[in-house]
Amino acid sequence: MRDWRYIFKLGALGSSLLIVALIPVDSITGRTRDESQKPSAHQETNASPSTAPAPETQKRSGAEDFVGSTTCRACHPNQYAWYARTAHFATIKSPKYVPPDKGCEMCHGPGRQHVQAGGKGFIFDPRKASARQVVAMCTRCHQEKRIGKCRFHENQHNVEVVACHDCHHPHQETTHDYILRREPPGLCYQCHREIRAQFARPFHHKVPEGGMSCRDCHQQHGSFNTTQTVDTVGGLSAVCTRCHTDKEGPFVFEHISLRSDRCLACHLPHGSVNHRLLVRSEVRFLCQECHGARQGAPSDAPQFVHDLRLPRFQNCTSCHVMIHGSNTSRLFFR
Repeated sequence: MRDWRYIFKLGALGSSLLIVALIPVDSITGRTRDESQKPSAHQETNASPSTAPAPETQKRSGAEDFVGSTTCRACHPNQYAWYARTAHFATIKSPKYVPPDKGCEMCHGPGRQHVQAGGKGFIFDPRKASARQVVAMCTRCHQEKRIGKCRFHENQHNVEVVACHDCHHPHQETTHDYILRREPPGLCYQCHREIRAQFARPFHHKVPEGGMSCRDCHQQHGSFNTTQTVDTVGGLSAVCTRCHTDKEGPFVFEHISLRSDRCLACHLPHGSVNHRLLVRSEVRFLCQECHGARQGAPSDAPQFVHDLRLPRFQNCTSCHVMIHGSNTSRLFFR
Protein backbone atom coordinates (compact mmCIF):
# COMPACT_ATOMS: atom_id res chain seq x y z
CA MET A 1 0.00 0.00 0.00
CA ARG A 2 2.80 2.33 0.86
CA ASP A 3 4.36 1.74 -2.56
CA TRP A 4 1.17 2.95 -4.31
CA ARG A 5 1.07 6.10 -2.17
CA TYR A 6 4.72 6.80 -3.02
CA ILE A 7 4.06 6.40 -6.76
CA PHE A 8 0.98 8.68 -6.50
CA LYS A 9 3.03 11.45 -4.82
CA LEU A 10 5.73 11.26 -7.50
CA GLY A 11 3.11 11.57 -10.25
CA ALA A 12 1.57 14.65 -8.60
CA LEU A 13 4.96 16.29 -8.27
CA GLY A 14 5.79 15.62 -11.92
CA SER A 15 2.48 17.15 -13.07
CA SER A 16 3.17 20.31 -11.05
CA LEU A 17 6.58 20.73 -12.61
CA LEU A 18 5.12 20.28 -16.10
CA ILE A 19 2.52 23.00 -15.48
CA VAL A 20 5.19 25.46 -14.25
CA ALA A 21 7.33 24.76 -17.29
CA LEU A 22 4.44 25.60 -19.62
CA ILE A 23 3.71 28.98 -18.00
CA PRO A 24 5.33 31.85 -20.03
CA VAL A 25 8.31 33.43 -18.30
CA ASP A 26 6.83 36.88 -18.93
CA SER A 27 3.79 36.16 -16.74
CA ILE A 28 6.05 35.11 -13.87
CA THR A 29 8.38 38.12 -14.03
CA GLY A 30 5.68 40.63 -14.87
CA ARG A 31 7.58 41.86 -17.94
CA THR A 32 6.33 41.96 -21.51
CA ARG A 33 7.90 39.69 -24.07
CA ASP A 34 9.81 42.61 -25.63
CA GLU A 35 11.23 43.56 -22.23
CA SER A 36 12.30 40.01 -21.46
CA GLN A 37 14.27 39.88 -24.72
CA LYS A 38 16.17 43.09 -24.03
CA PRO A 39 19.81 42.67 -22.92
CA SER A 40 20.83 43.67 -19.43
CA ALA A 41 22.81 46.85 -18.79
CA HIS A 42 26.00 44.78 -18.66
CA GLN A 43 25.11 43.10 -21.95
CA GLU A 44 24.34 46.45 -23.57
CA THR A 45 27.71 47.78 -22.50
CA ASN A 46 29.51 44.81 -23.99
CA ALA A 47 27.42 44.80 -27.14
CA SER A 48 27.81 48.50 -27.95
CA PRO A 49 30.33 49.18 -30.72
CA SER A 50 32.88 50.76 -28.38
CA THR A 51 35.62 50.73 -30.96
CA ALA A 52 33.61 52.14 -33.85
CA PRO A 53 33.69 50.77 -37.39
CA ALA A 54 36.87 49.27 -38.75
CA PRO A 55 39.25 51.87 -40.25
CA GLU A 56 38.40 50.97 -43.83
CA THR A 57 34.84 52.24 -43.31
CA GLN A 58 36.06 55.79 -42.75
CA LYS A 59 36.30 56.44 -46.47
CA ARG A 60 32.61 55.56 -46.85
CA SER A 61 31.46 58.01 -44.16
CA GLY A 62 29.81 61.24 -45.24
CA ALA A 63 31.15 64.71 -44.46
CA GLU A 64 28.37 65.20 -41.90
CA ASP A 65 29.79 62.32 -39.82
CA PHE A 66 33.00 64.23 -39.02
CA VAL A 67 32.83 66.76 -36.18
CA GLY A 68 36.36 68.17 -36.28
CA SER A 69 39.22 68.08 -33.78
CA THR A 70 38.02 71.20 -31.96
CA THR A 71 35.02 69.20 -30.80
CA CYS A 72 37.33 66.44 -29.58
CA ARG A 73 39.39 68.96 -27.61
CA ALA A 74 36.36 69.97 -25.53
CA CYS A 75 36.34 66.57 -23.79
CA HIS A 76 39.95 65.50 -24.29
CA PRO A 77 42.06 68.62 -23.57
CA ASN A 78 45.11 66.73 -22.29
CA GLN A 79 45.27 64.36 -25.24
CA TYR A 80 44.83 67.29 -27.60
CA ALA A 81 47.68 69.20 -25.94
CA TRP A 82 50.00 66.21 -26.34
CA TYR A 83 48.84 65.68 -29.90
CA ALA A 84 49.59 69.33 -30.75
CA ARG A 85 53.30 68.70 -30.13
CA THR A 86 53.59 65.76 -32.52
CA ALA A 87 54.18 65.56 -36.26
CA HIS A 88 50.63 64.27 -36.75
CA PHE A 89 49.28 67.69 -35.74
CA ALA A 90 50.27 68.94 -39.20
CA THR A 91 47.07 67.36 -40.48
CA ILE A 92 45.13 69.95 -38.46
CA LYS A 93 47.29 72.97 -39.25
CA SER A 94 47.59 72.39 -42.98
CA PRO A 95 44.58 73.14 -45.22
CA LYS A 96 45.61 70.42 -47.66
CA TYR A 97 44.24 67.76 -45.29
CA VAL A 98 40.48 67.16 -45.30
CA PRO A 99 38.31 64.51 -43.61
CA PRO A 100 38.70 61.60 -43.27
CA ASP A 101 42.44 62.34 -43.34
CA LYS A 102 42.48 65.21 -40.87
CA GLY A 103 43.16 65.50 -37.15
CA CYS A 104 41.79 63.18 -34.49
CA GLU A 105 39.26 61.54 -36.79
CA MET A 106 42.02 60.53 -39.18
CA CYS A 107 42.83 57.70 -36.75
CA HIS A 108 39.77 57.39 -34.53
CA GLY A 109 37.13 57.57 -37.24
CA PRO A 110 34.11 59.86 -37.63
CA GLY A 111 33.01 61.28 -34.28
CA ARG A 112 29.35 62.25 -34.79
CA GLN A 113 27.88 59.11 -33.21
CA HIS A 114 30.47 59.23 -30.42
CA VAL A 115 29.43 62.79 -29.53
CA GLN A 116 25.72 61.98 -29.75
CA ALA A 117 26.26 59.04 -27.38
CA GLY A 118 27.82 61.33 -24.80
CA GLY A 119 31.34 60.11 -25.45
CA LYS A 120 30.52 56.45 -24.89
CA GLY A 121 31.56 54.11 -27.68
CA PHE A 122 31.18 54.56 -31.43
CA ILE A 123 34.84 55.51 -31.86
CA PHE A 124 37.92 53.56 -32.93
CA ASP A 125 40.11 52.94 -29.87
CA PRO A 126 43.46 51.35 -30.81
CA ARG A 127 43.91 50.12 -27.23
CA LYS A 128 40.86 47.87 -27.65
CA ALA A 129 41.45 46.92 -31.27
CA SER A 130 43.41 43.98 -32.62
CA ALA A 131 46.95 44.51 -33.88
CA ARG A 132 45.85 43.95 -37.46
CA GLN A 133 43.13 46.59 -37.14
CA VAL A 134 45.69 49.08 -35.83
CA VAL A 135 48.08 48.28 -38.68
CA ALA A 136 45.24 48.73 -41.18
CA MET A 137 44.47 52.12 -39.67
CA CYS A 138 48.07 53.38 -39.70
CA THR A 139 48.89 52.14 -43.19
CA ARG A 140 46.01 54.12 -44.66
CA CYS A 141 48.46 57.03 -44.58
CA HIS A 142 51.80 55.30 -44.14
CA GLN A 143 51.59 53.39 -47.39
CA GLU A 144 55.37 52.92 -47.59
CA LYS A 145 55.13 50.63 -44.56
CA ARG A 146 52.68 48.39 -46.40
CA ILE A 147 54.05 48.17 -49.92
CA GLY A 148 57.32 48.95 -51.68
CA LYS A 149 60.35 49.46 -49.49
CA CYS A 150 59.13 48.24 -46.11
CA ARG A 151 56.39 45.64 -46.74
CA PHE A 152 55.08 45.67 -43.17
CA HIS A 153 52.30 43.18 -43.96
CA GLU A 154 54.87 40.57 -45.01
CA ASN A 155 57.31 40.82 -42.13
CA GLN A 156 57.84 38.82 -38.97
CA HIS A 157 56.61 41.62 -36.71
CA ASN A 158 53.21 41.58 -38.38
CA VAL A 159 53.04 37.78 -38.37
CA GLU A 160 53.61 37.85 -34.62
CA VAL A 161 50.78 40.40 -34.29
CA VAL A 162 52.78 43.44 -33.24
CA ALA A 163 50.78 46.65 -33.50
CA CYS A 164 52.24 50.00 -34.57
CA HIS A 165 51.56 51.56 -31.19
CA ASP A 166 53.62 48.88 -29.45
CA CYS A 167 56.67 50.80 -30.72
CA HIS A 168 55.27 54.26 -31.57
CA HIS A 169 53.36 56.70 -29.36
CA PRO A 170 50.97 58.59 -31.67
CA HIS A 171 49.87 61.21 -29.11
CA GLN A 172 52.62 62.00 -26.72
CA GLU A 173 55.58 64.16 -27.66
CA THR A 174 58.84 62.28 -27.21
CA THR A 175 62.50 63.06 -27.54
CA HIS A 176 62.98 60.07 -29.85
CA ASP A 177 62.79 60.00 -33.64
CA TYR A 178 59.65 58.68 -35.30
CA ILE A 179 57.62 59.19 -32.08
CA LEU A 180 59.13 55.99 -30.70
CA ARG A 181 58.22 55.00 -27.17
CA ARG A 182 61.88 54.32 -26.43
CA GLU A 183 65.10 54.56 -28.37
CA PRO A 184 66.61 51.30 -29.67
CA PRO A 185 67.98 49.01 -28.40
CA GLY A 186 65.84 49.49 -25.28
CA LEU A 187 62.71 49.47 -27.41
CA CYS A 188 63.69 46.23 -29.14
CA TYR A 189 64.73 44.58 -25.88
CA GLN A 190 61.16 44.78 -24.59
CA CYS A 191 60.29 41.81 -26.81
CA HIS A 192 63.66 40.42 -27.90
CA ARG A 193 64.96 39.52 -24.45
CA GLU A 194 67.09 36.65 -25.71
CA ILE A 195 68.96 39.11 -27.95
CA ARG A 196 69.58 41.39 -24.97
CA ALA A 197 71.18 38.43 -23.19
CA GLN A 198 73.43 37.82 -26.20
CA PHE A 199 74.62 41.43 -26.15
CA ALA A 200 75.60 40.95 -22.50
CA ARG A 201 78.24 38.42 -23.51
CA PRO A 202 81.90 39.50 -23.31
CA PHE A 203 82.34 39.87 -27.08
CA HIS A 204 79.52 41.66 -28.90
CA HIS A 205 78.72 44.28 -31.48
CA LYS A 206 78.75 47.72 -29.86
CA VAL A 207 74.99 48.13 -29.65
CA PRO A 208 74.80 48.49 -25.83
CA GLU A 209 77.54 51.13 -25.95
CA GLY A 210 75.70 53.14 -28.59
CA GLY A 211 78.28 52.49 -31.28
CA MET A 212 75.62 51.09 -33.58
CA SER A 213 71.88 50.48 -33.64
CA CYS A 214 69.62 47.51 -34.31
CA ARG A 215 68.40 49.46 -37.33
CA ASP A 216 71.88 49.38 -38.88
CA CYS A 217 71.32 45.70 -39.68
CA HIS A 218 67.57 45.12 -39.40
CA GLN A 219 64.60 46.56 -41.27
CA GLN A 220 61.91 46.67 -38.63
CA HIS A 221 59.01 47.19 -41.01
CA GLY A 222 59.75 44.30 -43.35
CA SER A 223 62.33 42.54 -45.43
CA PHE A 224 62.65 39.82 -48.03
CA ASN A 225 64.35 37.47 -45.57
CA THR A 226 63.32 35.83 -42.31
CA THR A 227 65.89 37.68 -40.18
CA GLN A 228 64.50 41.03 -41.35
CA THR A 229 67.93 42.34 -42.25
CA VAL A 230 68.23 45.41 -44.42
CA ASP A 231 67.79 44.70 -48.11
CA THR A 232 71.08 44.26 -49.93
CA VAL A 233 71.91 42.96 -53.38
CA GLY A 234 74.55 40.59 -52.07
CA GLY A 235 72.38 38.73 -49.59
CA LEU A 236 72.90 38.26 -45.88
CA SER A 237 76.71 38.43 -46.01
CA ALA A 238 76.44 41.80 -47.73
CA VAL A 239 74.81 43.16 -44.57
CA CYS A 240 78.01 42.33 -42.70
CA THR A 241 80.37 43.69 -45.35
CA ARG A 242 78.69 47.09 -45.27
CA CYS A 243 80.88 47.65 -42.21
CA HIS A 244 83.49 44.90 -42.59
CA THR A 245 84.58 46.12 -46.02
CA ASP A 246 87.96 44.34 -45.92
CA LYS A 247 86.11 41.01 -45.94
CA GLU A 248 83.99 41.84 -48.97
CA GLY A 249 86.37 41.11 -51.82
CA PRO A 250 86.06 40.14 -54.59
CA PHE A 251 88.92 37.72 -54.07
CA VAL A 252 90.66 35.50 -56.59
CA PHE A 253 90.44 32.72 -54.00
CA GLU A 254 87.31 33.09 -51.95
CA HIS A 255 86.35 31.19 -48.82
CA ILE A 256 83.38 29.02 -49.68
CA SER A 257 81.41 30.15 -46.65
CA LEU A 258 81.34 33.72 -47.98
CA ARG A 259 80.31 32.50 -51.40
CA SER A 260 77.34 30.67 -49.91
CA ASP A 261 76.17 33.66 -47.85
CA ARG A 262 77.24 32.17 -44.56
CA CYS A 263 79.09 34.61 -42.30
CA LEU A 264 76.93 33.03 -39.61
CA ALA A 265 78.61 29.67 -40.21
CA CYS A 266 81.55 30.95 -38.18
CA HIS A 267 80.29 34.04 -36.35
CA LEU A 268 77.42 34.89 -34.00
CA PRO A 269 75.88 38.23 -35.01
CA HIS A 270 74.93 39.71 -31.62
CA GLY A 271 77.36 38.39 -29.04
CA SER A 272 79.56 35.46 -28.11
CA VAL A 273 81.70 34.17 -25.25
CA ASN A 274 84.43 33.61 -27.85
CA HIS A 275 86.87 36.08 -29.35
CA ARG A 276 85.82 37.62 -32.70
CA LEU A 277 82.24 36.46 -32.09
CA LEU A 278 83.19 32.94 -33.14
CA VAL A 279 80.74 30.07 -32.80
CA ARG A 280 83.37 27.74 -31.26
CA SER A 281 85.91 28.37 -28.53
CA GLU A 282 88.81 27.05 -30.63
CA VAL A 283 89.43 27.72 -34.30
CA ARG A 284 90.31 24.10 -35.06
CA PHE A 285 86.91 22.91 -33.89
CA LEU A 286 85.23 25.56 -36.00
CA CYS A 287 87.16 24.57 -39.12
CA GLN A 288 86.39 20.90 -38.55
CA GLU A 289 82.69 21.55 -39.01
CA CYS A 290 83.26 21.96 -42.75
CA HIS A 291 86.72 20.50 -43.34
CA GLY A 292 86.36 17.43 -41.18
CA ALA A 293 85.07 14.08 -42.38
CA ARG A 294 81.62 14.41 -40.90
CA GLN A 295 78.08 14.12 -42.17
CA GLY A 296 76.69 17.38 -43.53
CA ALA A 297 80.06 18.94 -44.38
CA PRO A 298 80.22 20.71 -47.78
CA SER A 299 81.26 18.26 -50.48
CA ASP A 300 83.70 20.69 -52.11
CA ALA A 301 85.47 21.67 -48.85
CA PRO A 302 89.01 20.18 -48.72
CA GLN A 303 89.65 17.79 -45.86
CA PHE A 304 92.38 18.10 -43.20
CA VAL A 305 95.84 16.81 -44.12
CA HIS A 306 97.44 17.62 -40.75
CA ASP A 307 97.54 15.66 -37.53
CA LEU A 308 95.42 17.86 -35.28
CA ARG A 309 96.77 16.12 -32.21
CA LEU A 310 99.99 18.10 -32.67
CA PRO A 311 99.88 21.55 -31.02
CA ARG A 312 101.40 23.32 -34.05
CA PHE A 313 98.39 22.32 -36.18
CA GLN A 314 95.72 23.31 -33.67
CA ASN A 315 95.45 26.99 -34.63
CA CYS A 316 94.52 26.97 -38.30
CA THR A 317 94.71 30.74 -38.79
CA SER A 318 98.37 30.83 -37.74
CA CYS A 319 99.12 29.75 -41.30
CA HIS A 320 95.86 30.40 -43.14
CA VAL A 321 95.89 34.06 -42.15
CA MET A 322 93.70 35.39 -44.98
CA ILE A 323 90.86 33.06 -44.10
CA HIS A 324 88.10 35.19 -45.63
CA GLY A 325 89.80 35.31 -49.03
CA SER A 326 93.08 35.86 -50.81
CA ASN A 327 94.24 37.16 -54.17
CA THR A 328 97.54 35.27 -54.14
CA SER A 329 97.15 31.99 -52.24
CA ARG A 330 94.66 29.22 -52.84
CA LEU A 331 95.23 28.08 -49.26
CA PHE A 332 94.82 31.60 -47.84
CA PHE A 333 98.43 31.80 -46.66
CA ARG A 334 98.72 35.50 -47.55
